[in-house]
Amino acid sequence: MNSTNAAGFWSYTHRDDLAEGGRLLRLAESVREEYALLTGNDLEIFVDREGIAWGEEWRQRIDQALQSTTFFIPIVTARYLQSVECRRELLRFAGKAESLGVKELFLPIVYAPIRQLDQPEDNDDEIVALVRRTHYQDWRELRLLDENSAAYRAAVHALAGRLVKIADNLQENPPDLPTPEALAEDAWAAQDPGIVDIMVEAEKALPAWAKTIDDLLACMNQLVDVVAPMAARLQESDRAGKGFAGRLALLRKFAGEMDPIAERLMTISNGYAEQVVTINPAILAAIREYEQDSGTSTPEERASFVKVMRELADNMQPAVAGLDELLRNLDGAKGISRDLARPLGKMSKALSSLQDSNGLITQWIIQ
Repeated sequence: MNSTNAAGFWSYTHRDDLAEGGRLLRLAESVREEYALLTGNDLEIFVDREGIAWGEEWRQRIDQALQSTTFFIPIVTARYLQSVECRRELLRFAGKAESLGVKELFLPIVYAPIRQLDQPEDNDDEIVALVRRTHYQDWRELRLLDENSAAYRAAVHALAGRLVKIADNLQENPPDLPTPEALAEDAWAAQDPGIVDIMVEAEKALPAWAKTIDDLLACMNQLVDVVAPMAARLQESDRAGKGFAGRLALLRKFAGEMDPIAERLMTISNGYAEQVVTINPAILAAIREYEQDSGTSTPEERASFVKVMRELADNMQPAVAGLDELLRNLDGAKGISRDLARPLGKMSKALSSLQDSNGLITQWIIQ
């Protein structure tokens, strides 16, 4: 292991990067440039989880037991903890690295305040527990600094310097990695499923996914039916002279009506995310088939599969249209009433998960 062939997987949610105006990707680029400045060697950072390059490098480096210096840098936020795909890849990398005695290659960045991280007695999240045990990088305050400020640049320098130090230490004190024979045996046992295996899993998930989309649309319509008359009823209460006490009583009633819808929406969004993650390898496999023309499936089969996926993606659009505006409205309404804050918080969490899942679908269409 050494710094000359170092690489890193920058794991984050696209919505976090959008909310930060692209700062997460700019931070990755700054770290890459600082690493090159300190060592004279390139640090290849893979940032696009949905891209073909990420998937191919991920499988290769994991299967080769991280024999090259491969960092995994998750940008941990509340949204990251809600992402099924992020959680799965983090747990896989961290478990592999620890089993091989190179757990220092797992380098989480806590990028925003996370309540569970500071209140361990109230937390049973395995990701949070894993991050807490790790010498993570704390960027909860640093993210607020100007990117051109001396303090921010010093923090980037320190982060890149830590990567250099880890790479150098591993070069001087290489871990006892498995023999080539053991690696070959392990790779065979843990071999990724082929395209036929993946397609079978995808076919199982597709009917459930279609039903989930129908359930989601029905749930969103139910939500509109509850929320639409809210303003009119509040105005009627004011005209009747019931004051803030009357408003509070109405808001509590609304909260009671909205809470079961919010619970249902969370259940649907979690199921949807799991289904998207299940289907995602099939999409990437189909893309690789087109690129490589390996002959394991016919052009007609691939075209048919892509057509089905495009139709499903198109069907999803009405359910997620306007998610950004809805999320902003929900966040703004949380402060109206303590009673409303609970169901609105659940809805916000569910819709954020849907937005992350839909971002993955958008990448399918682009690719």
